[in-house]
This record gives sequence, structure tokens and C-alpha cells, in this order.
Amino acid sequence: MVRRAVAVVASAAVVLATGVAWATLRDLTQGITTSSALSGTHAVAPSEDGSVNVLLMGLDSRKDLFDADNRHPEAAEAVGAGALLALTPGKGIQAHREANGVLHTYVAVTKPEEWISNIDFTDVAGAKVQLADEFQDWAPELTALITAADTALVPRPIYTLPIWHRWQRTPGVTLLGDAAHLMPPSGEGANLAMFDGSELAQAIASHPDDIESALAAYEQPLFPRSVDAAAESTRIFKLLVAENAPQSMLDFLTNHDPTQ
Repeated sequence: MVRRAVAVVASAAVVLATGVAWATLRDLTQGITTSSALSGTHAVAPSEDGSVNVLLMGLDSRKDLFDADNRHPEAAEAVGAGALLALTPGKGIQAHREANGVLHTYVAVTKPEEWISNIDFTDVAGAKVQLADEFQDWAPELTALITAADTALVPRPIYTLPIWHRWQRTPGVTLLGDAAHLMPPSGEGANLAMFDGSELAQAIASHPDDIESALAAYEQPLFPRSVDAAAESTRIFKLLVAENAPQSMLDFLTNHDPTQ
């Protein structure tokens, strides 16, 4: 796993950690939660033997190698014109259509974290077979999204910060984006990161001569909005691998109130 770091400039008036899951800036002071908080905090509450890991691959014709509609018509038909969710308790295959005949696929499996480290991803074909073995009784047009993928598998263990993550005001330091509120993938993390940047800029512009007041004004509303988004993202992510999946997701979609 690659852990990205944030460079700290000693002479800077403000030091920021932005959209970095493993931001070392959390270690800068005791007021910032350390990056080790990520190590046991998974999108789905971990049991003694499992956490959720997501693998990413695709049937990719952007290099004019394959056209999914012609080369893999059954898989293309299964995905349809939009997106596919094929779910069962503890695992699932998700795919969506992109331009130029591309089918982009995500596979979620609930496994011990060691399971993913024991797959040799340099053996592209072998890794696909090993993953497809988790779906042996599934329809071939669905497993083809794994075995016929033109690109290699990319392992992506899902880590989150605690939903209620916050820190004490630390002079000259603040967090935004994933460094502040790492959550399961739902799109809200990216939205919040952009909003964080806008709010921080506005706070600094409103307090040009008092950076500490600016950072305090920025952080005060950041925490509650992060909690709301993280809680909802976690809830939706759990539905994808729930014990009653796919009914869990069907209930969510059919009972969803678009006004809320």
C-alpha cells in the first residue's frame, strides 16, 4: 500500500493537509489525530476475521484493444446503458458504462486484510482467476467483467476515519478533504473536499489579519457537515454488502425520499 505524505514548510503561515488518506500532518501535534487511527477503521465495522476490500478493473477499449459491445456482448448487455449492481451478502460486482464501449467494474469482497496481500497482482491472469473464484456460481456474463478485463486488477482496501473524527484547534495547522474526513467511496468525499477549500478560502478572506480566527471559523462548521456525510456514506456502503443484500439496496432505492 502506498502511503502519501504531506510536505511541511517550516516558514509557512498555515500548514494544510488536503486530500491524503495517510497524511502525516495528523502527527504534527497532539491536537491532530494520528494517521494510525486509520489502521483499524474500515468502512464496514471490522469483525475478527474480515474487513471490506475493493478491487478495481475494467473492460477497457480506450486503447482500441477491445470494444465491449462487440467483444463481450453478454457482459455489455448485463451492464446495459447505465450501471449494474449485482450484490449478495458480503460481496458484489458493480459496473458502469463509459464512453467508447468501456465497461468500468468494481468488485467488493469482505475478507481479512491479509487475504488481499496474499494475491500476486503482478500475475495479472492469476489474480483475476483468484478473484473470480469468489464468484464461481455467478452468471458468466458477470464473471466476465473480471476474467475478460483488459486492464490489471488494482487492489484498493477501504479505510475510513471515525465518523466523529475531530481535533483540537492547533495553531497554524488545519485539515481538509480526505485528511479531515476520510469516508467510504460515495462521491461525497470529493464534494466535501472542494467545499472545504472554498470555505477555507472564504474564512481567510474574511479574517485577513487573524489567521487563527480564520481557521477556527473554518473548522467549526466542518465537523458537523463531515459527520453527516460520513454517516450517510458508511450507511450506503454497508447496504452493498449487508446480510440481506441485494434486498438492502432495493429497499434503499425504492424507499428513498428525493426531497431529503
